[in-house]
Amino acid sequence: SSLNSQADSSPTLHAGSPFVINSGWQHSHQIDFHRQQHDNDNQQQQQSQYKLKTRSTGTTIAALLANNSTVLILAADTRATDDSTVADKRCEKLHTLAKNVWCAGAGTSADVEAMVRRVKFTFWKRGVLNGQNVGIGNMGSSNSGSRGKSTTQLSSSEDNDVPIASVMAILHYLRTQLQKTRGALGVNLLVGGYEYGLQLAYLAAVHPHGSMDVVTYAALGSGGLAATGVLESRYPQLGCSECTIEEGIRLAVDAVKAGIDNDLGSGSQVDVCVISADGVMYRRAIVKEEELEWIDDNDSWYDAARKEKEIDRSVASGVNGFGNLPFSIQSKKIVVGGRIEAEREQREWLDGVLRAE
Repeated sequence: SSLNSQADSSPTLHAGSPFVINSGWQHSHQIDFHRQQHDNDNQQQQQSQYKLKTRSTGTTIAALLANNSTVLILAADTRATDDSTVADKRCEKLHTLAKNVWCAGAGTSADVEAMVRRVKFTFWKRGVLNGQNVGIGNMGSSNSGSRGKSTTQLSSSEDNDVPIASVMAILHYLRTQLQKTRGALGVNLLVGGYEYGLQLAYLAAVHPHGSMDVVTYAALGSGGLAATGVLESRYPQLGCSECTIEEGIRLAVDAVKAGIDNDLGSGSQVDVCVISADGVMYRRAIVKEEELEWIDDNDSWYDAARKEKEIDRSVASGVNGFGNLPFSIQSKKIVVGGRIEAEREQREWLDGVLRAE
């Protein structure tokens, strides 16, 4: 009986009639654009939740070679900004990588300081062997006389204890580390130092992706455009071979001051570092920060500025050639009068006509 019931429940096939076992889900060839847009919006919203917010930074750094490529001069401003807020007025932007190699940093302050400490202690470990500063990527020893001696007390003891290193070795290490990050670090550096083996100073501009330019002068940062304009207008006239140390320091400081005058993210004071075969000279705040002074109400701002100092148009800073020269309005002219002025003139004309009659 069970066999008969199974036989009776089996489907009956008829000639010419299709037999469908399972129709399943019917696919529609129409594209649901509304659903696709909804999915894209959700995806963008999820990505925006994990997207880091960027903040604008401000810096002006400049460097050049002088005295026939035997002296390196670095200069930088001291203002650190957090978007539109001045976070630090006395920020150090000149860093020690080795006793004979320094750098000026621009970009994200945390990334620059982390990279500087990594390079510094990497070459310190390479150089420390049995109490002597010898090793891979380092040269000389701790008892090498006046070689690499600093002419000023640095900011910390770790800067005084760093050994002498090869400039090319440090540049190669920086390029390798930055290429691994693929531009994720906001590190822009002007790296240079004195090579005792070749008795020459070297300067290189290092960018976040690891690219590197070996140059005789350079400027980076948000105020680098104005600083580069000052360097390009005056450095070729001096020449690397004929540029003295005093002229080089003045040019580097003027370049940073041009960046301060034309960039809101740069400001405060100017630090300078000079590296040569005799050692390192590092000075902070060699240029006084500009201050606003009170002016007597009896004197105009223009007259007070002229009494304070004589204006020299030949050394005026600024990308437009005028810089911060004071100005005053000599005459006032009304081009188009207003409604009140027109009514007053109409009344005067009418009064004149009535008097004439």
